[in-house]
Amino acid sequence: MSRGFFNGACTHHRPMAAAALASAIHTSRKGKAAPLREQRSGRLDRRRLARVGVGDTRVFVKKGAPCPDKVRVTILVDASSSMGGPIDYRAAERKSAAVVAAQTSRDLADATEMLPWVTADVVAFTTSGNVDLYPLWKSGDPTSDIDSYFSISMGGTEEGYAIAFALDEMLERLQSREQGLIIIVSDGGPSEPRHVNAVVQMCRANHVPVVSVALNASARQVEMYGRDNIVQYHDNVRVLAKGMAHVIGRVI
Repeated sequence: MSRGFFNGACTHHRPMAAAALASAIHTSRKGKAAPLREQRSGRLDRRRLARVGVGDTRVFVKKGAPCPDKVRVTILVDASSSMGGPIDYRAAERKSAAVVAAQTSRDLADATEMLPWVTADVVAFTTSGNVDLYPLWKSGDPTSDIDSYFSISMGGTEEGYAIAFALDEMLERLQSREQGLIIIVSDGGPSEPRHVNAVVQMCRANHVPVVSVALNASARQVEMYGRDNIVQYHDNVRVLAKGMAHVIGRVI
């Protein structure tokens, strides 16, 4: 993107959107309302064995992982040249992926500000020979700072390297009983999907899950992140929040 292409573009504080996402993140935490009574595998619960006689198979218990005291989130925003194009569901309106990505990142940032146990930052990434990372916002700063995203000169998409850098930063900052999480907002068009998948696996090996907010439906998203780690973007924030709760609930 040449400078000035998005002159006048800005994000907006949307309290209802932030509240919906904050609620989704809160209720997705492991150990909060987990449906243990519905488990169908695990250690037998002798108190429920009598149910077998009436065909009720819910006779198992399964211990969940302890809920972390705090969560540290890095929101990575794709700033590649392909983000200047429209996303699938808005093609007729010509609403660019960049505008949607910036607003989604601000909604997520506003949501984390409502949760005292979450520390977050927003970082844009693109490629111009090297991988360029642009810190846009961190907890405590005005979320309107994310609008500086629109002044970035866009380039290529080295998604895997951006995630690797985010992981390095995350591992340096994580404290005891603090869970790391990387959320990437992208149109899903990286140059090396296999490399992205390898880096995502490395993140998981270090207990830092990666969740993709996919602005466009793409088989590459499944290849890179796995079907259960993708939140398909939706313009209805309540639908989006429900998807976030489902996916994040699997990993924190």
